[in-house]
Order: sequence, then C-alpha cells, then structure tokens
Amino acid sequence: MAGQAQQVASSYRQRDLRPSYTVHEAMSGQGEGQTAFPLTSILRWDGAIDQAASLRAAFEENIAKTVASEAFAEAIGPAVARALGALPAPRLKDVLRSPQFVAQIIRWRRHGIPLDAAFLGETLLSELVLEGMVSELPVSLWSARGDVKLVPEDGTVRHYRTPWLIPDRIAIDENSLQTFPYDGESEKLLLPLADSDAAVVRERLADCMGRLTEAVLPASQFTQIFLTQVSLRFEPGAPTKVNSSSFSQYLGLALLVNPHLPGVDIEKLADSMVHESIHSMLFMLEELESPFLLDPMSAKIIVKSPWSGNVINLHAYLHACLVWYALFWLWQRAASTGKFSAQRCAALQEKARSGFRHQPSQLIAQYHELCSPQIVSHLQTVESIMAAPETHR
Repeated sequence: MAGQAQQVASSYRQRDLRPSYTVHEAMSGQGEGQTAFPLTSILRWDGAIDQAASLRAAFEENIAKTVASEAFAEAIGPAVARALGALPAPRLKDVLRSPQFVAQIIRWRRHGIPLDAAFLGETLLSELVLEGMVSELPVSLWSARGDVKLVPEDGTVRHYRTPWLIPDRIAIDENSLQTFPYDGESEKLLLPLADSDAAVVRERLADCMGRLTEAVLPASQFTQIFLTQVSLRFEPGAPTKVNSSSFSQYLGLALLVNPHLPGVDIEKLADSMVHESIHSMLFMLEELESPFLLDPMSAKIIVKSPWSGNVINLHAYLHACLVWYALFWLWQRAASTGKFSAQRCAALQEKARSGFRHQPSQLIAQYHELCSPQIVSHLQTVESIMAAPETHR
C-alpha cells in the first residue's frame, strides 16, 4: 500500500510539482514583464502588504489545486474524499489553512510520504461536526487547528473552545494532541501549559499584537497573513528559556515553547511572532517558485551562524539571513513609537545587526552555486543594504 501511494504521489509531482503560474503572475494577472517579488522591501516593513497577501493567496490556491486533483482523491481513498467534498467552501478553506493538514499535503507531493488517512478522516469529521452536518461522535476529537475539543456527552457533542488570538485569522492551540517535528526526524517531548499559565500567555500575546499593530502596522498585518495557528507548550522538568519554532511543512504554524516563564517579555513575544511568520512566508515562496537549495541534499551542509555562533544547516542559514534582516528593521521602526521598551528595542536591533558585520552572504560564497539565483540575489541585496551607512543613522 505504501509503495502504491508513493507511486501516485510521484506521478502527481511529475505532472504538477509547481503551480501553472508564478507568484509574480498571480499578483498582476499577467505573465510577462514581471519584476522580482519585492522580498527585501516587504521585510523592511515599507508597507508592501498587498504583494505579501497575494503570495499567501497564490499558495492557498496551489494547495487547493492539489486537493482537487484526481491523484489526491486516489491517495486519500473514497471515504475521506467524500468527507472533503461535503465541506462547504468556507469551511474547506479554513481546513486547507491549517498547518497540520498542509503538512500532510506537502509531505505527500514533495516526498511521496503516504497520506495519513486516519488523521485526515478524523480532522474532517471534526470540521463536519463544527459545521453542523454531523451530530454524533464515537470519540473525542480536535479541530484542524487544535482550538476546539469536541467531546461526546449525554447524546450530544460539547464544544470546548480556546479563544483565538486574532478572530478569523490566528487560532491558539493550547492542549490538543497535535505533535511537532524537530529536524524532520524526531519529536521533542512537549506538554500543555497549565490553564492559568495559558490564560496569562494568551493575554500577553493579545497585548503583544496590539502593540505591534500600533508600532509597525505592516509587520502586524504580515504576521496575520502568514500565521494561522500558535501552539503553546512547555518542556517538562525545569525549563529555563523560551524558544519558538516553525517547520518547513507545517506552514502557518508558530510553536512557542515555555512562553509562560516569568522572564519572557512583550518584546520577546513580538519578536517570536514576527520571526516565525517570516519563516512561513519563505517556505511558501519556496513552494510556489524554486527551493532556495537546488539539491535538497545540500541542506546537510553545516555552517556557523554569525548571529548565534551555533552550527546550523545551509537551508536554515539562508532563512536566517532574511529573518535577521527583517527583525533589524522591525526594531528600528518600533524604537521611536513608545509601544515597546526603548532599551529592549535597541538590544534586539543590535542582535539583528551583529551578524551582518561578518557579511553573511560572503561567508557562504563557496555554496552560492548550490543555491537558487533568486536567494543569492536576495542575500546580496540585504547584505548591501545592511552595509550602507544610511541604514544605521
């Protein structure tokens, strides 16, 4: 069965690995004379949000096209295909924006990994219940974004909801059964926050997004375009630091680990939210156009980050250059607004600036031929901008 599923996915990838138009065409409706996607301008928070929204829309159309294909229907089987077809268009769109569902699609069409029909079936069943099309459940289920637990009780199905961070945009998953990959090979043991801790984190995230909206509106809008789910977890034992993660297949997800710790300030939360939304955008750009690495095996190349001093893989390094560039401009623009601590803005801006003093594009010049021309051009552009004296006035 697994071999047959891989053959189906392989056939699909050969026919339709990329959308039939580029993101540039999607933004203009034309196929010729397009300028490059304005990545560096968007990440300076210059207000080019329409282009960012068009990128998101093009990605969603690409996912919808995959789901509507005969190959996908064959891979998921008739029962799941019927459930998928039964969902009204708005509910289906919400499902196709959920990171766990997107991950299934991307793994299947990119790597030929068989779809998890049981997971997909349970997810779709939960959404049919939320739509009011199914009134009974044999067991408890979670919604696609992990924000609603559906529990059969006394002949009815009770809905236990977690309030969304941004209504109709960013859901919060506090304690669903969703799992999260690390380096694509293993899973870290993570647990739900205590109810009281989760409530405090939700309030602080809402405060963080409110301040971000007032301080750097394009960054707030960008975050709401590219994030659809924030998952809150903690590490058992005695966690000492907060960290955030996103994953190449779970597009739209920001995982915040240990966000309840007392030393986590509003600035750190804002930094994490914007940080992970940038990764999601870059992953979508790679799905729509060319991957940043021409050969996936090049990701095994290890390089040293001039920001952290840690060794990371080459693909993560490419992303990091653009993320740190964006965070520099975020904190430069936020510094004078009074919405965040001036001291913390200066510290976060300096952290983002620090790696560019080492010319990160030049540090990996020997690997440029392994990278797409687009990403090399972007890296050279941001390095040039960060080296300009007027950037630091």
